[in-house]
Amino acid sequence: MIIRSRGFQLIIAFLLGLTVLSLPRPEGTRFRIKGDESRSFYESIRPYFVLVPAQETMDRIYFVETRHIENKKFRGIFLATKAAEHKPKRVEIEYVDGLSPKAMRFLAILAFLLFLFIFEPIP
Repeated sequence: MIIRSRGFQLIIAFLLGLTVLSLPRPEGTRFRIKGDESRSFYESIRPYFVLVPAQETMDRIYFVETRHIENKKFRGIFLATKAAEHKPKRVEIEYVDGLSPKAMRFLAILAFLLFLFIFEPIP
């Protein structure tokens, strides 16, 4: 039977991982910005993001939130391109809520490995 063959099960596991990777990723609305002491990066993204008051006071770290909630597409990509255009190139962007691209890759690998573990195409 083709379903029980190991090669077919490996192909299914690979396709499952690719499917999880291609699913739309929830980006969230809040981001942590590091390395912008003068807040000049914030001034360049001010029309699209608002400054969120943080509970902890750190000079080099601040939080921004999307100004328009309905604009759900490509928030992280927009911030990454703006950070690349920013002259002091030490600005780092981290996800506070939502799912980062690294976490999405982890979920795809996890789905792949779980399928391999459950169906044991490789003993």
